[in-house]
Amino acid sequence: MSYCATCDGAFYVESPVAVVGVTAEAIQEAEFLTKFASTVHWITPKPIAETNVAAKELLEHKNVKHWVNTKLVEIEGDDAGVTGMKIKKMGEEEHEHLDVEG
Repeated sequence: MSYCATCDGAFYVESPVAVVGVTAEAIQEAEFLTKFASTVHWITPKPIAETNVAAKELLEHKNVKHWVNTKLVEIEGDDAGVTGMKIKKMGEEEHEHLDVEG
């Protein structure tokens, strides 16, 4: 897990990663990670405003998977680091598992 994609992004070359949030900072970090990660799972609790140009540009990347109306339930891992996460769509009971490394 990392709080700074620009510091740690290169650790995730060709690895699946996740970014949680709708802030400008979250979008910027996710955008940066598209250069390294195989998949960037972008998890947001609500839809993105139609006027949000940065978000639209992020979603144009083929390696970005947007999970809208979704919340993070649990980060999974071991001594070596993050191995996955559980997410849940708002209003649904079932959790979904994502294999991510960061």
